[in-house]
Amino acid sequence: MSFLRGGRRFLLLSLRNLGFGRSPMRRHSDWIESVVLRVGLVATVVVIALAPSIGTDTYTREMRQVATQTASRHQIFAVALGNAATQPPSGAEPSGIAPPPVRVPGSWRTADGRTHRGSIEVDSGTLAGARVPIWVDQTGQQVPAPETESSAMIGAVVAAGGVVAFTILVFVALYWLVRWPLDRLRMASWEREWRRTASDWAPGRTPPADDTSV
Repeated sequence: MSFLRGGRRFLLLSLRNLGFGRSPMRRHSDWIESVVLRVGLVATVVVIALAPSIGTDTYTREMRQVATQTASRHQIFAVALGNAATQPPSGAEPSGIAPPPVRVPGSWRTADGRTHRGSIEVDSGTLAGARVPIWVDQTGQQVPAPETESSAMIGAVVAAGGVVAFTILVFVALYWLVRWPLDRLRMASWEREWRRTASDWAPGRTPPADDTSV
């Protein structure tokens, strides 16, 4: 029962902080802050609800690109025309990590019998004459490997998560941009109240009317 009472108290306090319910102590600045907070929370909830749809649309679009690239690109073997210098391990690289690949001149022959030349990427230490797999398009020009289904999935997750993260960041920035001047107004109001309280302590002085409109 104590847990239920604590949960009910927390819920009521949260709703009151969001501006729900009536309170004679609520100032105009508190009302403005609560409105901004509620609008931001509603917008965040809406975007979170739409995130799966955004991810699905992105995944579908990425998969269409995967299908197009897979149909227009194929893998062949190129011949390295030069030795790839062995790259010494960098001090910043953990032990056991292979050095990065290097580029050397290479040539390859396409199905139409034409020979192409260009720069190909090989492992460090590759010798001239080695056969290296590359990807080419329908004209025989070297192109990057086609995207995969896993990359499409990653793109969808990044798109959905990025929209949610961007919305939260905008909401937080807007909230603090609104709250900062409101806090300054409230501090100024509190200073006036302290001065009025001090004047009330002075004998024969009548304090001015209370001002809680800020």
